[in-house]
Amino acid sequence: MKGNAIHFMKTLKLFLFVFSSIFILSSCLKDDYYSLDSFRISPLTIYPQGENSYYFTMDNGKTLWPAASSYHSFQPKRVQRALVNYTVLSDAAQGYDHMIKVNRIDTFLTKPIAENLGLENEEVYGKDPVEILDLWVGDGFLNVYYNTQWGGKTAHFINLVEDPEGSSAYELEFHHNAYDDPKITSGRSLVAFDLSSLPETGESIIELKIKVRTYSGTEIFKVKYNSNGKVNGAPDNLDNVFAESLMNIENIE
Repeated sequence: MKGNAIHFMKTLKLFLFVFSSIFILSSCLKDDYYSLDSFRISPLTIYPQGENSYYFTMDNGKTLWPAASSYHSFQPKRVQRALVNYTVLSDAAQGYDHMIKVNRIDTFLTKPIAENLGLENEEVYGKDPVEILDLWVGDGFLNVYYNTQWGGKTAHFINLVEDPEGSSAYELEFHHNAYDDPKITSGRSLVAFDLSSLPETGESIIELKIKVRTYSGTEIFKVKYNSNGKVNGAPDNLDNVFAESLMNIENIE
């Protein structure tokens, strides 16, 4: 009898837990409520769908619909990369992989591959060094998390171009022009380059080579790439990037 009572109490507690979880999830969708201890920070691509409407894609291609948001006035005008703090509300629904609650959006510099100017690349795009902290391909973009020195006097110029000395279109060069900005402090930033202008790879997975002028000299970074999105190497979570990298977002172009 005692055992049955204990079993009943455990079952009741489980039922109440499940019921309360469903209620909270429903509240998230209806009342714009979310739990502060349940969130994720990811690099996502924003796709506008008209006035005040948009959705996200993850680096692995999964789609996210903002069923609730703290950013009601956010109106993206173009496809752009961003660090997004979000809470997952549900699994697949309405054709999307997840419904989410958007807690915070920080867009970061998103650019196409720049025109290759040959011998003028260094003069126009610069040759100032950076420190590469992370570099990955996700959702058709080359994402670069880097550190460099800043003074706040002028905006820096960041670009990716085809390496004039390379043997294929998959050999690229990262350029940084600080325009003689005083070297007062170091700071971190993010930039994403749209790779859609590169030749199609078909089913092949190829190697992208990115030449970068670093503080220790010229380095070649290699990442796997497939134009159909079969290769993605995004970091699992970017909490530290949110805290450290966005301080200089307004100082680059």
